Amino acid sequence: QVKAVFHFMRLLLDRGEPVSMARLAHSIQILLGQAASLRRQLEERGGEFDAAGDMVGFGLTLIPTPHRYAAEGRELFVWCASDALIFPAVFGHSAAIESPDPITGKLIRLKVSATGVQQLEPETALVTRVINTADIGDVRGSVCYYGHFFASGDSAAEYAGRHEGIGLQIVPASKVFQMAKILVRRDPLLRTALTQLRSSS
Repeated sequence: QVKAVFHFMRLLLDRGEPVSMARLAHSIQILLGQAASLRRQLEERGGEFDAAGDMVGFGLTLIPTPHRYAAEGRELFVWCASDALIFPAVFGHSAAIESPDPITGKLIRLKVSATGVQQLEPETALVTRVINTADIGDVRGSVCYYGHFFASGDSAAEYAGRHEGIGLQIVPASKVFQMAKILVRRDPLLRTALTQLRSSS
């Protein structure tokens, strides 16, 4: 699934349009007959598909969310604040992100490159992320739904207080990026998937 998700996102960035399961199957070198099983697995984890059965979202999406993500000439969206910070580290590109504070409505703007957060407005902006993500099925509903940008510690704390049972961590945007870089470097499964993706590009 990890390999399929990253290949889907790469195809979405390249084309800016829905990705057919046939194209995705070809990209990850599996038989077309295996694509139906893969689709079910991706749907169970929150993957988005259009009426034609083409994939339109997983982490990176064509369907509008509060988190706007402009990268590689594409105007896209991401499922959560952490995604917006992780994907530049993963794909090695730069992105411009806009996202509203869910408590105050204040718009947070930032630019992130492959080396880190370059601009952040306001500079006090923070991110919420779910701490325990082990054994989670629906990634979007259980994790991404609670990942937002906040203009200040006060609004972030208020949001976390409203969702005490979730287990939220409030962290600076730059820390999320650095955690992503460490994950890419240390996780063998993720590192292998990205190596294969880059070699096939």
